[in-house]
Amino acid sequence: MNATALPHPPQSHGPAQMAWSDLTNALAEATALVETSTEDALDRAEGHRFLLRLLSAAEELFVERADPLHPSFTRVTSPIRKYFGDNPDTVYDSAPLDPTKTYRITGQRGTCCYLAFCVYGSGGPEGNRIVANLADRDLDLSPEGRFSLVLSPEPHPGPWIRLEPDARSVVARQYRANPATEQPASYQIECLDATEATPPPLDEQRVARGVSHAATFLRTVAQRTAAAAASAARSPNAVSLHSRDGAAAFFGTPDNAYEAGWFSLEPDQALVLTLRPPACRYWSVQLWDRWMESIDARYHQGSRNHTQVKPEPDGTYRLIIAERDPGVGNWLDPAGHRSGWFCVRWLLATETPSPTVEVLPLSSLA
Repeated sequence: MNATALPHPPQSHGPAQMAWSDLTNALAEATALVETSTEDALDRAEGHRFLLRLLSAAEELFVERADPLHPSFTRVTSPIRKYFGDNPDTVYDSAPLDPTKTYRITGQRGTCCYLAFCVYGSGGPEGNRIVANLADRDLDLSPEGRFSLVLSPEPHPGPWIRLEPDARSVVARQYRANPATEQPASYQIECLDATEATPPPLDEQRVARGVSHAATFLRTVAQRTAAAAASAARSPNAVSLHSRDGAAAFFGTPDNAYEAGWFSLEPDQALVLTLRPPACRYWSVQLWDRWMESIDARYHQGSRNHTQVKPEPDGTYRLIIAERDPGVGNWLDPAGHRSGWFCVRWLLATETPSPTVEVLPLSSLA
């Protein structure tokens, strides 16, 4: 049999090749981080899946929908793509921005619990900061619930967000306290300064930029997530993270207050969170795995909002984290995790109380 030698690939060090090499290095670094962060087999398996999910988000955010002259919203999280402490009750959509351009977002408010548009910039101490946030209470809604919002560096009449020089993305959030009965909001974004109706054909430079941003995204999210878990795990079964500690680094919203901590339980133990909610638009308690991914809401009750809980006779609420349902209500299912995150979030709250945290024998709750 005659064998034909395969041609050697061209030795090229163009921008796309260099960016791709950086991405593969970033993936190797993130993989090592996953494998050295925990000895728990479930955590490691979810960590490898977490990196795949980050790559999925990065490809869409930085390659497919990265053009700020022809922007569109990317559905950032879903039941199978999560990071940075997602909330199953929240829809997150992100679009790229050029701070020198003018944009218009138009849409329909719907009846969801809350709708807001938050602009993020790159000028904060963590490489990320909240530039501005405009919520539904600030939108000039028509009788039919329609709205129009302008984002630009110069003032504009009506609902307006100033784009400061470091602005790079806008995230739309809609909270759904009861998705079965609420009508979701809908919206779209356009750049008013675009001179061409369609983007130019893909080229090596655009791919290189997208891949480079994907590498940075992968490194940043993996490192921040692993560091936050390691820090919280040093103070288990207590509130150890507050929104004042730098929620912007995790793309938080200024309309929320967050109280979070690390649970670590044996099979016969339960962690009981007791809280008295303030006046607010929405509140919830939820669980995340080590990688700040919400527990899969399709199969497990890992989150409960204010419409899904029963109060105690004194008006407080008890949320119970345990391996199995103790049968006394307000159970949060950790889906096989002995440890992970719990998070309380208050939306547009008049105050931000911390829950009391107590570890009890599971049998004492029955």
